Amino acid sequence: MGLFSFGKRVKPRTFDYVPRYYDPVKEEIKQKFGNISNEAPTGDARTRISMGMKMRYRGNPELIRKQEQASNLRIVIIILILVMISYLMLESNKIQSMLEVLVNSKETY
Repeated sequence: MGLFSFGKRVKPRTFDYVPRYYDPVKEEIKQKFGNISNEAPTGDARTRISMGMKMRYRGNPELIRKQEQASNLRIVIIILILVMISYLMLESNKIQSMLEVLVNSKETY
């Protein structure tokens, strides 16, 4: 039914979306310093403190390296636990006995 039609095809709607370029570094500089003038900089103390903390966090390579090592160690531990669980499941006779029960129950029908 969908292969042949006697009418015109409906064209999809188009949108007038114009993408804008976003530069996070420029935005941070603009937010940090604002319009540079001869006046004393005015601004909320909270935003200045939070921006300083963000910059310190991003700029500390030692902290980033420690976090990456902790993340990698966590992944290795999880993988080892999963391997041990799967080994125990495969070595136990319970799975084999469950499969035998299922096979025997199908034979009776």
